[in-house]
Amino acid sequence: MRALVVTWDGAGNLPPTLAILSALKARNHEVLVLAHDSQKEDILSAGGDFRSYPAAPQIDQGKSVAGFDFNAWFRQFNDEAAMDFMELALAEDPNVIIIDSMMGPTISAAWSTGTKIVALVHAAYSFMAPWKESIDAADLILNCSYEDFDKGAKFPRKMKFVGPLRPAAKASGTPWQRKFPDRPLVIASLSTGVQGPFQLGLLQRIADSLSSLPVEGLITTGRGIAPEEITAEPNVTVARNIDHSLTLPEATLFITHAGHGSVMAALRAGVPMLCMPPIVDQPHNAKLLNELGLGETIDVMAPVSVITETANRMLNDNDMQKAAKKFAKKKTFDPKPEDAAKAIEKLAK
Repeated sequence: MRALVVTWDGAGNLPPTLAILSALKARNHEVLVLAHDSQKEDILSAGGDFRSYPAAPQIDQGKSVAGFDFNAWFRQFNDEAAMDFMELALAEDPNVIIIDSMMGPTISAAWSTGTKIVALVHAAYSFMAPWKESIDAADLILNCSYEDFDKGAKFPRKMKFVGPLRPAAKASGTPWQRKFPDRPLVIASLSTGVQGPFQLGLLQRIADSLSSLPVEGLITTGRGIAPEEITAEPNVTVARNIDHSLTLPEATLFITHAGHGSVMAALRAGVPMLCMPPIVDQPHNAKLLNELGLGETIDVMAPVSVITETANRMLNDNDMQKAAKKFAKKKTFDPKPEDAAKAIEKLAK
């Protein structure tokens, strides 16, 4: 099988894309990937045949650009990416096309190729209203989330839940060992990408808060902020990247921007979330967590005193701790990239 994957640097959408790419390669399929240059290294490492957008504008979520208008950029990108896609699809003639769910114009353009289309959903489906029409038109919809998280949503029959897929953990992340194993562990992360100019200040306020509490803190800054830009007391470790799948199972609380990938990781580990959501789907995810009794939300500009007070209360909220553990025991919490690969194979036949 020859698959064409079309994606973009949206930070949280890369892990499920890489997981499916690796699963397809493991099953001896050829996988071309049309993506941004900032994703090239990861795609090549996963075995993909990387192709850069020849005309559509680039983006790097690890870099902050002053005055950047994301919405205007995304509209231009989506229009031009559809044309780049058509040129590549006609030249390569794939058996199946896998397209990021937020790339509506590309999904629409793909219909003219006569090739089977897979829409890859990497957020709560109830958030995807602006792209619902194009997503629902795909031949197969792979939802990289948990059905029970998106409570109350109505899902199309062509949707298959495959869970929050991630590639296998690598040993390249910053090594970390607990310094205060007798204290509750609180982990804080505000995305692997740059969320906005507020991000550095927010990380520092979180560091100040954790420094004042009788906890062990772990803060990951992502690719856009250097750890040395954050000051903290000895009970708080600051690192650029530590795999949350290895640390969250030990945590008592997760302070997060409520990005979908981060929320899914904490749900799987059974950890309550203190959400400080700024943009895109993050406020929506926080709202869903609140409704499920698995988290609380405070303003992204909240001062140290509010962060400290809320974190301290949540650390002692036994009901929420139990609810998070109960939610994590659901049978759906076993995402398998191979299931996604098999569904794609079946569609392509």
